[in-house]
Amino acid sequence: MPVLYPADITEVIRASNRDGEHINSIIEIIVKNLRLHLNSRNLLKYSYYAPIVAKLIYYVSTSLSKKQTLGEEYMHLIQVVSRSRRELPSTFIHIIFIILTSFSTIFEKYFAKLTVSYYAEYKKFMAINENEKNFNLNDLLPEWSRVIKEYITPNIERLHLSYFYLIDNKYYSLSKRLTSIKYFSLSPNSSIQIQKILFYTGILNLILSFYSLADGVNRIYLSYQRKVNRHSDTFNNFKFNNNDSSLLQKYLEKSKFICPLCLETAFPSSTPCGHIYCFSCLTTGTLKDNSKYANKNTPLKCPQCRYCFTFSRVIPLINY
Repeated sequence: MPVLYPADITEVIRASNRDGEHINSIIEIIVKNLRLHLNSRNLLKYSYYAPIVAKLIYYVSTSLSKKQTLGEEYMHLIQVVSRSRRELPSTFIHIIFIILTSFSTIFEKYFAKLTVSYYAEYKKFMAINENEKNFNLNDLLPEWSRVIKEYITPNIERLHLSYFYLIDNKYYSLSKRLTSIKYFSLSPNSSIQIQKILFYTGILNLILSFYSLADGVNRIYLSYQRKVNRHSDTFNNFKFNNNDSSLLQKYLEKSKFICPLCLETAFPSSTPCGHIYCFSCLTTGTLKDNSKYANKNTPLKCPQCRYCFTFSRVIPLINY
């Protein structure tokens, strides 16, 4: 029986990266075949599932078949669930690992649907008037899904990587940590210098995680402040009398228009190109070019089609 050694952190990382390269090559092949047989609309629809199919093909043909992955074979690694007893993962554990690894994006969707009610409570708490508290959960779902995909999931993965680099270097991925799949190596391999570099990488990852969390909290606060200022400016600039205020209140209660830029229920206005946003976003400089090359005469640009226009061409929509 060959001598087995605990896998070094560098071996685990290299094996995982090599597996990632082969999975990406399978994804490219799948997308290439989809491009040959589908039109542009269906290509965008079904290419979303290419990473899922690629991971299923790769891990079913290797791990589930009791074979080493190409990355494990390259680094001479063997999967175990117990280093003390040298116990190999069972078929059930491999199936759980494949499900967690392959269907992570689908899990994000279902998690968003299950937790969107909590996001709705947060939106109600941040609302500055009663009209903003009236919304449908289905309208909030795309926004909440985007928050999970672009903010929550990357931060969880970054924190896990920091934990892997700094404390427990057995599990490089969350799916392996949840299934307790560890590695033995067939050859002793350890580099103190590389381990020091990875330790500093873990510290940097941890700093970036906390910075990202602090930046998210700061963005929420600034968004709330802008909302309060915009709300007060709107009513200060347009001095409604009692009748006008009641009309405004009735309009906002019946209106279902939500601005795609600020995500608020507000007065709709149209650009000359026909795209609709709220009047505040079109007239308060939100679309203005603030770069160093801009000047006072620089036109506004529609966020959707990049059509250039001026403030005077904004069209308020009364009965929208």
